[in-house]
Amino acid sequence: MEIKNTNKNIIFKSMLITIFIIFGLSKSNPDIQNYLQIFDYLNNSNTFFYPYIEPGFSLLIKCFSIIGLDYFNLILFIALIFCIFLYKYIKRYSVNPSIVLVFYIFFPFFLDIVQIRNSIAMLLILYGVGLLSEKKYLRYVVLVLIATSFHNTSIFYLSFLLVCINNKQNLIRLVLLIVSVSFLFKDAIINFIVRIIPLGSKYIRYLEGSKPSTVVLFIFFFMLNIFIINMMVTGIIKYNENWNYLSESQIQFVEVVYKINIIIFLSFMFISMDVDFFRLYRNIIIMNYILFSNTFYNRKTLLCPELNISQILFFIFSLAIGFAFLYNNQFNHVVIQIIKSVQL
Repeated sequence: MEIKNTNKNIIFKSMLITIFIIFGLSKSNPDIQNYLQIFDYLNNSNTFFYPYIEPGFSLLIKCFSIIGLDYFNLILFIALIFCIFLYKYIKRYSVNPSIVLVFYIFFPFFLDIVQIRNSIAMLLILYGVGLLSEKKYLRYVVLVLIATSFHNTSIFYLSFLLVCINNKQNLIRLVLLIVSVSFLFKDAIINFIVRIIPLGSKYIRYLEGSKPSTVVLFIFFFMLNIFIINMMVTGIIKYNENWNYLSESQIQFVEVVYKINIIIFLSFMFISMDVDFFRLYRNIIIMNYILFSNTFYNRKTLLCPELNISQILFFIFSLAIGFAFLYNNQFNHVVIQIIKSVQL
């Protein structure tokens, strides 16, 4: 895995350019008609807000319409910001940035093109996690609130403030307690959430119930996820002690992302009721790709059984997620449609 830095940068930048081209220049996806309708409505009216769409995204659209730009100019702008962010973020926390982008392009890149509001919110949350690793909790809260103005479900990420709990065993116990209580008082909690979240009533149809098989499936999913992440983080910390290849900020990031993978189990209640809420987990997946990329430092890591097992498990786990939530039933509807619509 020892590739010259120049070659690493060329590969990394080439993939970023590919992401920009597909994201910024595609003209069709399953949600595009809805967004074109929103843009036309705000462009042809005096109002700054569109009913049932978060205010942050409405204001962004309105700004572009006021200066005479169309929806595809907006997407091009978002794609540019998206790629600049990915470049800086991944380069900061990963020693092998290209590995991160290979996995990200596989999944969930194409869904991020479709769910544009969620993608903007995701960028803000990812940036906020960096603040959490620096213990800048107030700034993180502000970012979550801004992200919520682009997608309501982002309010969930206030739960990431639990990373301030230093003892991981105590954190696990607290998360399990909250999940258990949330199931006992599910209806009351849902009614409360719907009332306090702006436009929360539109999520009622997603929260009507859950099948026992779905509950069991996602319990297994989250248990497997934290098992693999724990193995990877243990290996990263151990081998960093030997070779000191990670900076202090990268180590802090590893520790915070490990805790976040514990806290994300809180999303289980919502995901088990409707898999549309899987985006709560999906939005942190790029951080797990960064962890995975940091298990590859030199050839010695390829001969380490402890790391090898976690690498293989994570690879299989990531492939399974991609096929289950994209390629199995949305390949033609999402991936092929987007690629065919790219206009250079």
